[in-house]
Amino acid sequence: MLEYFPCIYPDEIFYSAIARYRIHTHSNSYRETIYELFQTYGVTAVIDLSNRIRNIFERIPVLKRSYEEEAILIEHTMFPFYSAFIGDTLRSELVVNMLGDQGNSVLRMKMGLVSGPVFDARLLKYCPVCMTKDLETYGEAYWHRIHQVPGVLVCPYHSAYLQDKCIGCGDNFRAESQAFVALTDRCICGQYFLDQRTLVEDDNLFQKQMQYATNAAKLLAGDVIFDPTDLQQIYTMRLKELGFTCASGSLRSNDIIQEFCRYYGQDFLEQMQSTLTTVANNWIVNYLRNQTPRLHPVRQLLLIQWLYGSVENLPSAPKKYHPFGDAPWPCLNAAVCHYGEDIISECIIKRGGQSHKLIGVFACDCGFTYCRSGPDSGREDRYRISKVLKYGDIWKNKARQLVNRDGVPIRAVARELKTSPTIIRKYAKELKTTIISSDSQIDKGQQRRKLYRSVALTFVAGNPQLLRKEIYSQITKEYAWLWKYDYDWFISVLPLAREMPLGRNRKPTKDWGEIDLIIYPLVETATKEILDDTLKPQRVTIGNIERRIGRGKRLYKILHKLPRTSELLNECLESVEDFRIRRMKCKESLRVDPNLTCPPSVTGRIK
Repeated sequence: MLEYFPCIYPDEIFYSAIARYRIHTHSNSYRETIYELFQTYGVTAVIDLSNRIRNIFERIPVLKRSYEEEAILIEHTMFPFYSAFIGDTLRSELVVNMLGDQGNSVLRMKMGLVSGPVFDARLLKYCPVCMTKDLETYGEAYWHRIHQVPGVLVCPYHSAYLQDKCIGCGDNFRAESQAFVALTDRCICGQYFLDQRTLVEDDNLFQKQMQYATNAAKLLAGDVIFDPTDLQQIYTMRLKELGFTCASGSLRSNDIIQEFCRYYGQDFLEQMQSTLTTVANNWIVNYLRNQTPRLHPVRQLLLIQWLYGSVENLPSAPKKYHPFGDAPWPCLNAAVCHYGEDIISECIIKRGGQSHKLIGVFACDCGFTYCRSGPDSGREDRYRISKVLKYGDIWKNKARQLVNRDGVPIRAVARELKTSPTIIRKYAKELKTTIISSDSQIDKGQQRRKLYRSVALTFVAGNPQLLRKEIYSQITKEYAWLWKYDYDWFISVLPLAREMPLGRNRKPTKDWGEIDLIIYPLVETATKEILDDTLKPQRVTIGNIERRIGRGKRLYKILHKLPRTSELLNECLESVEDFRIRRMKCKESLRVDPNLTCPPSVTGRIK
C-alpha cells in the first residue's frame, strides 16, 4: 500500500498526475514508478485512455478516499471525447477496459480510431499562458487534458498556440512507452518554456482552430453524447436542408467536397489529417452512405462544425425532413373565406420530369388543388403557387359571378381571384360567359384601331410599289397591331403577296417531271444489275439502288415527287424472304449449270 499520491489539478490528464508522482517521490527510474503503482513492469504509459485505474485505487487508499473511479475516468482522461459518438455498448466496454487491466487496441479499432486521422498519441502539448497561471497558483506546471485532444493546436481559454517542442534544442515533448514525463518550467538544455510563443500568421486559419478547440472542450465536459445510429440520419437531413442532395435523396458528392473544402481551407484540413479528394470516394461520402460504420471523433467534429457550427446546435435525434415545411399548409383559393388559412393536412410529394425537382401537391376540401416546386427556402414560400392543378366548383362559380357583374373589367376579376387575365378568359369561354371590358378599354381600343387604320391606308396608297416586307419596315408598330387584332381588314388593304424574283436568295423551281424521266431508266438499270449478279447476290433495296446510281441518300426523300420511279420501285423492291428464296435459286442454278447467269424466274421481273 502507498500512502501518498499528489492532488489532481483541474483539467489535468491522469497521465500527468502519475508523472508528478514520480517527481514528488524523487524516483529516478520510470520502471520503478510503474512497479510501485501497478505491481508489474508490463504497463504502457498511455496519455489519452489510461487503463488499470482500479489497480491504482487499490494500491493507494488516499486516492480512493478522495476520488471516485468514474470521476477520474470522466474528468481526467479522454473518455468523454472518444465516447461521445460510439454508443452505449462500446461506452460500457470502454469503461470496463479503462478500469481493468486489459489492453484497448481491439477496442480502439471498434471505435474507429485506427482508420481515421493518425495523430501522434505520444506527443504532449502545453499552453504558455496556462503554465504561467499554474505556476502562480499551484507552484508547479502540469499537462492539461484539453491540450492533448487530437487536432487541438490552440488553447480555447487563452487563444494561444500550443507548444509541442523546445525551441532551444528542438526536441519534442514525447512520452515513451514506459515513461511518464512531467511538465517542468525548463528544458534540459536550459531553455525556459515560458518564453516560447507562436505568433498568429493566418487569422482565418486561427479562427478555425479556435472553433475546433472550443467544440472539443465542450465534448470533454461530458454533457454531449450522441447515438451513432442517429448521427448519419441527422447529417443527411441537414444536407437535404442545405440543398446537397438530389430529388431522389442521393448525395451531391462533388458539391459536398467543394463546399467542405471551401469552408475549412486546404491548410486546416491537412492539419486535421482530413483532406478530401475531388472524386466521390472520400471519408465524408463513405460515412454518410454507411460504407464506413465508425468515424474518428476529429472528423465528427469537423462535420458538426460545418453543418451546425457547434456541438450545442446538433439535435439529439433525427427529425423528419419536410421540404415544404410542417403541416398544416395554407389554402390559396382566393374565392373562399378561408383563403390563406392553414387547413390542408396532407402534402403529396412527387418528382419532376426532366428537372427531377421535388413537387408538392396540396389539395383543399374546397376543390382547389395547387402545386409548387421545392424545397422551400423560407416561410414566404408557403404562399407560392407554381401551378394550379384544379380550381374547383367554388372558384368557377365565383369567377362566373364576377365576370357577369356589370362594369367589372377582366383585369379586376383576375386581381380579385389572384390569377391572370388569361385564366379568366379561358374559364369564361368554357362557361360560355361574355367577358365585360370597361368603357375606357373599349374607347382606347376603338381609337387605336381608327388611328392605325388611317396610318396604314395613307401609307399603302402613297407607296403602291412597296412589298409587304418593306411596308412592315416603315410602319412596324401599326403593321404588327393590325395584323394581330384587325387581320381581315388589314389583309384586304395590303398589296398582294408577290412572287420573289430569282436571285441569290431564291433558286429556280425544279421540274420534277423531267427529273422523274431521267431517274427512271437509271433505277431500272441498277435493279437489273443487282438481279443479274448470281456470284454474290444482293437484296434489291433503295439503299443498294442509290449507291449504284450515285444519288447518296436523297432518292428516298424525293420519291413522293417521282411517280413513275416510285411505281417501279414498288414492283422491284424485295422483302427479306423474297431475297432468300432468290439467293437459294441462284445457288441451285449454279450447281446445275455454272454458265447460267441468273434463274429464269428472276430475269422476268424486269421487262
